[in-house]
Amino acid sequence: MAILVFLKFVLVGILSNAGWGLLFVSFNVSLWKKVVLREKDETFSTATFLWVQATRWMFGCIISFFIWDVALNEHTVAAFFDTFGIWLVIIQGAEFLFMNRFSRVIFTGTIVLLLVTIGGWCVGFTQYETFYHMAQTHTTVENKVPDEINNLGTIPLINGSSAQYKIDKLSGRLTNTSWFEEGDYRIQKVGNQLQYVAPYEFSSLFKAFKAKQTPGYASVSVTDPDADAIIYNSKLVYIDSAYFDKNLMRHVRNEYPSLVLFETNLEPDDKGYPYYVVSYGHYKLWRSGPVLDGVIVVDPKTGEMKKYPKGSEPKWVDLVFTKSIAADYFTYIGEYVHGFWNTHIGQKDMHTPNDIRTTFNEKGELIYTVDFTRPNGSGKSMSRFGVMNAKTGEITIYPKVNGVLTGDEAVKAVNQSEMVVRNKTWKGSYPTYYTIYGSPSFVIPVYDGNNMYQGVAVVRADSSKVLVAFGNTKEEAFDDYKRKLASIHKGNIAPTKDSKKVTLQGTVFRINPYIDKDGTVYYVLLQGQTKAFLVSPTVSKEIINTEKGDTVQLSYYETNEDTVAIQSFDNTAIQ
Repeated sequence: MAILVFLKFVLVGILSNAGWGLLFVSFNVSLWKKVVLREKDETFSTATFLWVQATRWMFGCIISFFIWDVALNEHTVAAFFDTFGIWLVIIQGAEFLFMNRFSRVIFTGTIVLLLVTIGGWCVGFTQYETFYHMAQTHTTVENKVPDEINNLGTIPLINGSSAQYKIDKLSGRLTNTSWFEEGDYRIQKVGNQLQYVAPYEFSSLFKAFKAKQTPGYASVSVTDPDADAIIYNSKLVYIDSAYFDKNLMRHVRNEYPSLVLFETNLEPDDKGYPYYVVSYGHYKLWRSGPVLDGVIVVDPKTGEMKKYPKGSEPKWVDLVFTKSIAADYFTYIGEYVHGFWNTHIGQKDMHTPNDIRTTFNEKGELIYTVDFTRPNGSGKSMSRFGVMNAKTGEITIYPKVNGVLTGDEAVKAVNQSEMVVRNKTWKGSYPTYYTIYGSPSFVIPVYDGNNMYQGVAVVRADSSKVLVAFGNTKEEAFDDYKRKLASIHKGNIAPTKDSKKVTLQGTVFRINPYIDKDGTVYYVLLQGQTKAFLVSPTVSKEIINTEKGDTVQLSYYETNEDTVAIQSFDNTAIQ
């Protein structure tokens, strides 16, 4: 049955491309004239000529089928020349070699095809400044460091490998589990939850024929290491791994053949019902410089779809701009500022983007982040930091991070820290950049060799003084980070951008030093106060001689935290 369906699909596809196949037959008018008028020519065989043309036509139908129906996600003029052009040049140009018959039509057409095809290929690397200015229309440059993070709940602690480990364990319970495999793991917001979501895909052609549909999708929390994975049962028919007319991209392309389809993404709505979101658009020039125009939302159960222009998509759709478009735009902004030749000679004002990471901002919006480095530098520190909103496409560039460690270097710092070295199988993974307590910082989850969560590290990424704090939870890690910062700062730890400075006088109820390799800080409790105050000798030497019962005056930034680092300290008992 599967073979019959396959043969039917191929046969119908080949015959439906009969018109395109005609482009592969001879354009030599004089030869066709001999056939039509039945002119006698001892050097020309009509039967042989027609047999060759029929073969060329069939070959053209097959090539057209694989290009239009299998390979391409667009049916545009540029796509035609990019894919058909070289084939037509080869086929039509071969007549000069094998038939030794000159045709002005074939010669002119072949040259035009060749020039247009080569010209199209050249557009991608000769119009760098055009692409740079295109990306600039989406870009804002902020001459400051990124804002402080206030919401710890949006910090991701689960990486892709850990999510896969959790979902793999659960997937073993599926009926006929060998028929299916998880698709791409992507983070997104489902309702109010930040999750990894992975659709179930067919594991092979023949298993797709047996199953006809997959059992749904699985998800797991991005922020809660203790959360278990969940399978959402739903019939997925039109998916990326389906074949023939049930293939998602082919299904959408058949409905919108002139659109450029960029990428598919499974996104559940706020109630958990799965939809596929297909980003579409066009190219700025030829087939380079992707411009996103909107999304097509597809019900994978029924195949029904609706097109939404950019900005009018449903509120629950997080991923409008794809990661590949983000990568292109970051490259345009960082490297194409002065055109093609500058990327190879001079490299003036160039910034090279590193790997792109997908995460959330404080509002729970999906964003792409990237570290830029100098092209001729060591690659260990940033020259700027970039953020793209995956829904709106807005890009923000922060040049004030110059000298801050890159994410990869922050991970190395974690892996060389005392806690991780002591536990040989532990490794840091997936760094996320924030401004924390006024310092450039990376939050980095730590896993063992079995992809089991072991804790979280916070790295002060200022290359002048790198610190690594660690905790089993985010709260513990932030407390440790605060303590380490207090040991080196001189009263300039401001936890949040909205905090108000408070001055307080009181009597010391308890005081205890905390000593580690980064220095000494003192925990101070005052009578009638519930907060613990962190005081470093770098803020005031008087803390060293402070005792229980002393009257002190201190200032700090008010937050909801139980432990705060003070900004100033004065022991009135010490003159």
